[in-house]
This record gives sequence, structure tokens and C-alpha cells, in this order.
Amino acid sequence: MNGRAGIVDLLRRSAGSAPAVFFTGGPWVGRQAGYTPERLLTDPVALADAQCRVHEKVGQDAVLAYFDPLYIPEAYGCRIRFLESGALTSAVALTEVEARSPGVDEGRMPVILEAVARLSRWSGGSVAVGTLLEGPLTTLSRVVGTEAALRLIIRDPSAVESALARVTEVLVRFARAAVAVGAELLVAADPVSSPAMISPAMYERFVQPALTRFFDAIPAPVVLHVCGDTRPILRSMAATGAAALSLDQCIDLSEARGLVGADCALAGNVSPSTLSSAAADAVTRESLAAIVAASPGPHVLMPGCGVPPESPLENVVAMVRAARAEGQP
Repeated sequence: MNGRAGIVDLLRRSAGSAPAVFFTGGPWVGRQAGYTPERLLTDPVALADAQCRVHEKVGQDAVLAYFDPLYIPEAYGCRIRFLESGALTSAVALTEVEARSPGVDEGRMPVILEAVARLSRWSGGSVAVGTLLEGPLTTLSRVVGTEAALRLIIRDPSAVESALARVTEVLVRFARAAVAVGAELLVAADPVSSPAMISPAMYERFVQPALTRFFDAIPAPVVLHVCGDTRPILRSMAATGAAALSLDQCIDLSEARGLVGADCALAGNVSPSTLSSAAADAVTRESLAAIVAASPGPHVLMPGCGVPPESPLENVVAMVRAARAEGQP
């Protein structure tokens, strides 16, 4: 199921003809389920159980076995520190990327894979199960440092292409392992490939080929998320073969639809700030507006990014109900 509408077809199996709906936000899920980050980082039972508990409260179409996306950089030797303001990653030398190709038994990858397997057994096919990882350029930037990676694009583009190819091999290996134990979809977050970070020409040279290789090698649909105003690269994002394009809240979905056409699945884009600080009825209105703006064409209702950890439960429930047409006046 690699077609662009594949993700929508997969998620609609429990939603009838209503738009599909799910969300990312590992810390929010953990907080709602009552687990500490330390537990979710290392315990696959807790990681899976957190998703099950939240699904019982919210009823979204997919559950994702992850807390954070840093488990692959960690397998390269990066040290991760989690602060209230976010995660800090210590970089390693580019030679580590050239010399090492972490297997799926390294670092915390086994935790994610065991959680996927547990969720798959729990779901029994009734809820789509997946996980989240980061795209090749963002993963490389985590491993060697973002500034170092961006400098390399200018100073040594061939070294970047080689490193991206090696990182992509690791991502494919993990994604295939996830599918083998029950993952039916993946979300690939790639914030470093945003036009705020690199030019559209750089995206076409470095990112698009790496993502295309990645998606072509995975026997499951992948939702591609890039932060910020991605209008300059939307057509290139669609050309990667992503099953759906997850768009930031700053983008008008109707404009995006005009750029990519009616066959491309769009995902988004309720504002995370609305989810975190507005009333539930405001979430409902924004969700319904997103559904209208994304038509005609396949659409997955999602936040414009992850659900902020402080978001009230009732706001996320309101988004899901809007997709079910339960929130309409």
C-alpha cells in the first residue's frame, strides 16, 4: 500500500467515509497515560500501554509506538538529554556515519520494535499501528550536528550524498523491521529539510533522492512531515512517493491542494497552539475548516505538528470528533 491515498484507505477502515484522523505527540500521550519519560524511553510495555490508554479515551485511527525520534541517532553514539525545553543531542564525528551502520538490535530500537509488536497484537487489525522516525537529512543532522551538516552541504556535497545514502540504509533497515513486527504505517519527520533551513534546490539534490529511496524500500505507507512554509518544495515532497504530506499550520490547505492536485493525500493542519490553549469549540471549528480546505482529495486530519504536552484531553477529543462529523453543529 504505497500509493498516496494508501494511508487514507488504511485509516478509514474504522472511520467509514469520514476523514481519517490521528496525531503525533509522544510526550502528550505519556502525560495523559500517567507515565514518566524515563519509563517510556526504556520500557516497551509502558510505551505500548500508554498508546492503548490514550486510544481508549480519544479513539483516533492510528497509534504510534514512540516517545521521541532520537533512538536512531542514539544508536550512532549520540548522547541524549531530555530537558523541560526539549531534547539535547551530543554530536559525533562524520567518520562515525562512514564507519558504522547500526543494526536494529542496538540502542533503543528494540524498545520501539517490541512496542510495535505489542500494539499490533492489541489492535488485532482494528486500529492502524505504526511508529515515527526522522528523515535522512534530519537524522544525519542529529548525528553530526545541524550546523556541521549544513556546512557540509556547501563545502563537500559529495560527502553529504554519501552520508545520506548510509543513513538511509539504517532507516530502511529499521522501518522494515518495524513492518515485520506489525507496523502498517510510518511517520517521517524531516524538519531540517524545511525551506527555512535549506533551499529548494538543495532539497531536490540531497533530500528528495534520499527520501525516494527510503519510501521505495518500505512496504508500508509513510506520512512525510516537514515544518514551516513548505510551499516552495511541496511538489518535490509529493514526488518522493510519500503516502501523505503533513503540513504545518501556517499553510492554507486549499492552496496546498492547488499546488499538488486532487490525487495527493494531505495531512493536517490544526494549530498546536489551538490544541494547547484554546477552548474545545475552537478546535472543532478549526478542524472542520481544515477538512473543507483540503477537499477535494484524500485527507488525514492531524495537528500541524505534534500535540503539545500541555494540551487538554478534551481538545484532542474535539479534533477526533470533528473528523467523525460528531462536532458539527
